[in-house]
Amino acid sequence: MKWPNPDKLMTFVDSITYPSISLYMPTHIHGEEIKQDPIQFKNLINDSRTVLEKNYPHEKAVEILKPAYDLQSDMMFWQHQNKGLAMFITPEFSEYINLSISPRANFSVGRYLHILPLIEAFRDNGNFYLLVLSQHIVKLFLADHYTTNEIELPSVPKNIEELLRFDISQDNIMTRSLPRGSISGQGAMYYGSADLKLNKRNIDRYIQIIAAAVDKKLFNQNLPLMVAAVEFEESMFRMHCMYPHLISKSIYGNPDQIKTDSLHKEAWDIIADFLNKDEDKYTKLYNDFSDTDKTSIDINQILEAGYMGRIDTLFININQHLYGKFDTKSLAIETHKQQQENDEDLLNLAAIYTLKADGKVFPYNRKLWNQHASAAAIFRY
Repeated sequence: MKWPNPDKLMTFVDSITYPSISLYMPTHIHGEEIKQDPIQFKNLINDSRTVLEKNYPHEKAVEILKPAYDLQSDMMFWQHQNKGLAMFITPEFSEYINLSISPRANFSVGRYLHILPLIEAFRDNGNFYLLVLSQHIVKLFLADHYTTNEIELPSVPKNIEELLRFDISQDNIMTRSLPRGSISGQGAMYYGSADLKLNKRNIDRYIQIIAAAVDKKLFNQNLPLMVAAVEFEESMFRMHCMYPHLISKSIYGNPDQIKTDSLHKEAWDIIADFLNKDEDKYTKLYNDFSDTDKTSIDINQILEAGYMGRIDTLFININQHLYGKFDTKSLAIETHKQQQENDEDLLNLAAIYTLKADGKVFPYNRKLWNQHASAAAIFRY
């Protein structure tokens, strides 16, 4: 299965071209209902084709939608679903992702991909980074609720022994091979020169190198980072790491003895609480500044501020649509009760502008004041 990840979301956010086609539908994991999923998907494709045929001949519309028709006819694909499916097609790329939520069956054709249902999917998935750190292992993962994908950390020693190997002159050491199955594993044991112990200074330098590599790799990212390590090494890493989204909670213990799946499960339990607190924090902040010029529920103000990069946090009703046009030169906005030709979903556009400017986007929630609004924004200035 393909799950959403931050890089892929930003690919969708940054895409501006016609035609941009978005298809969403709920899917089934098991049971007789599975047989209905490809039929529903084909209906969405055909509805999209009808819209495309206003601007293209029938054959061209079918050609544009070929990736979707190919997926629809792949019967093995439909046997391995979760709760939902999204597919995106543009002249530059086509991509599908599996969702842990059940979105409403919906399609859109315009200049922008429709990303609002993904906001809920990302909240459920809770994308984050997990650094597994010990003297014998260094691994960085991009993870979510369901998956872990290892990320390469260039120029980082695989373990502290590798670091020391470069530090110690071969003239000053002797080695003897260790038999397979020994306590120390395989490789060589070093002895015979001054202070070859894995002392605090060596460990600190080792962790400093790792922290610098993590900072460089995650530069300009905004996902939370969690560390799994013994307590004193975690403390060293925290001292050297400059990544601003390193969370306060860590997984303590020797990760050498714990399987990645177990670390992932424990990390998710912590991250889920962290993400909820993050949303609660910004909900309270919005309510505290409600009815001031620091916030707004006026879509005209929100779109203009979003386009100018002024939105820090946006709460959006992901199940509503507001069709119209936004002129980026005059900043004039038209809204229509029914979708008209060349209209865009203005709520979707507000979310895209916010994400492009590194703002935060959350689904509208019941704790917010102004319960009948479609969107609510906290401005940076």
